[in-house]
Amino acid sequence: MISQTLFHGAGSSGRVTSLVVDAGRRGQGVGKALMGSATAWFIANGCVKVEGD
Repeated sequence: MISQTLFHGAGSSGRVTSLVVDAGRRGQGVGKALMGSATAWFIANGCVKVEGD
């Protein structure tokens, strides 16, 4: 989470609802890298809150 802003607060929010990594690639940091890229994109595009773990 980027901030503690309430979901209905001012500003845009970004949310990743599903992310699946191929079984043969799990444990290699692929999911973490994808989430990191998504978070960076959300922030660069003005999101004040990012959801997804």
